[in-house]
Amino acid sequence: MGGEPKDWLDYLAQVWHVLVAFFTLLIAVVASCHAILHKRDTRAAVMWVSLSWLVPLIGPVLYLTFGINRLRRRASQLRATHAR
Repeated sequence: MGGEPKDWLDYLAQVWHVLVAFFTLLIAVVASCHAILHKRDTRAAVMWVSLSWLVPLIGPVLYLTFGINRLRRRASQLRATHAR
C-alpha cells in the first residue's frame, strides 16, 4: 500500500505530455466546431478556426473569451422568453 501513490505519480510523470496534447486537441476541436456552427461571417469562422489550430491552447482560449458574442445570445434568449 505504501508504494501506490509513488507508482501513480511516476506514471503521471511519464504520460503528462500525452494528457496535455489530448486536452489541447480537445479544446481546439470544440472551439473550431463552435466557430463553424455559430459564426455568420465565413471569414471570421476561418480566422477563429485557424487561430485555434495554429496557436495551441491560447487560440481556443481567445476564441472563448472574445469570439463568442454573449450579448447577442442573451438578447435572443430574452426575446424568446418575452414572446411566450
